Amino acid sequence: MIDEQRLNRMRSAFEERFGPADALALSRAPGRVNLIGEHTDYNGGYVLPMAIAFDIAVLGRASGGDRVRLHSVDFGESASFSPDELEFDRERQWVNYPKGVMKLLRETGMDVPTFDAVVAGTVPIGGGLSSSAAFEVAVAKFLLELSGKTLDGVDLARLARRAENEFVGVQCGIMDQFVSVFAEKGKALFIDCKTLEHRAIPLFGNDYEFVITNSMVRHSLGETAYHTRQAECREGLSTLTTVLGGRETLRDVAERDYRGTRHVMRPVVRKRLDHVFSENRRVLEAVEAMKAHDAAAFGELMDASHDSLRDDYEVSCRELDVLVDAAREIDGVLGSRMTGGGFGGCTVSLVEKQAAGTFIRTVSSKYGKETGLEAEFIRTDAAQGATTVRL
Repeated sequence: MIDEQRLNRMRSAFEERFGPADALALSRAPGRVNLIGEHTDYNGGYVLPMAIAFDIAVLGRASGGDRVRLHSVDFGESASFSPDELEFDRERQWVNYPKGVMKLLRETGMDVPTFDAVVAGTVPIGGGLSSSAAFEVAVAKFLLELSGKTLDGVDLARLARRAENEFVGVQCGIMDQFVSVFAEKGKALFIDCKTLEHRAIPLFGNDYEFVITNSMVRHSLGETAYHTRQAECREGLSTLTTVLGGRETLRDVAERDYRGTRHVMRPVVRKRLDHVFSENRRVLEAVEAMKAHDAAAFGELMDASHDSLRDDYEVSCRELDVLVDAAREIDGVLGSRMTGGGFGGCTVSLVEKQAAGTFIRTVSSKYGKETGLEAEFIRTDAAQGATTVRL
């Protein structure tokens, strides 16, 4: 679960606002870093993320009152609302995640009680490590616990994604919520985002680690070109459907058929689809490399992924490119790429463990000199998916 110091801080915040901190439920859900497979999930493709040891936690209990009362320890803000009036809050964005989850659970016919709760997280906000999905999954687990109900893991991930799509308004794919639910300690999670088949893949062992570097350039997917990229993919799919016949997702199109059809598309759409088709292929090759413990091959695929995201999908930015370029110059770095939606956020690098200290010092120095910013480095094991306990 969460460390004792953080739990005590949440207990104190609860007592200060809602009374004695007894008979409480605690739910937590992790953020994630995507190792490879970017902008493929909403196209029905393949992804390979892992959960990180940073999460969002919800602590509270059913209240029996007529309003939900929430307090964010991190933002120092409180909110109160009626479960019968779940309107979008334009002033406090964080409140919309629990509102969206609650609204969708109620639409399933579930009797979700009103509650008092505090929220605290360790996932960097706006860093592309999926703090939003972690919050949605943690709230869903918490409300299910209060209601005495269960939900199949796949249905839980789908519901959390719908909360982000339909209530928050970000048209993300299902990867983030799915790995937050299903992640296994010490393993990456391969997900087929069309069929939702998935399997855990052990990492490379003690000689290597994935180091996350936060550019400290915050992104907000709802305010970026994220939705434009999705529209361009839909345009490409529409063209392919016209030529080849009905297809639901880009995954339903064989790459050879795409290659024979791409000349009829707008140049920018060709670039977007070039990335999607090549990235799906890279994910499958990366899974095989991980299963074979071939870290060098995996690193090469990470490099190719970033180059494609930078040049074909055009979702990188100067700061991310500076981080990747600096990482690639260091002995012991096998591969580096941007991770997440892009336009800021983080990179992830596969590093020999003995070189990690040099990696951090060197990248930090070069990044500071070239951008004037101070990068944040996150060293984390692959974490377990969402959990709930009664305290």
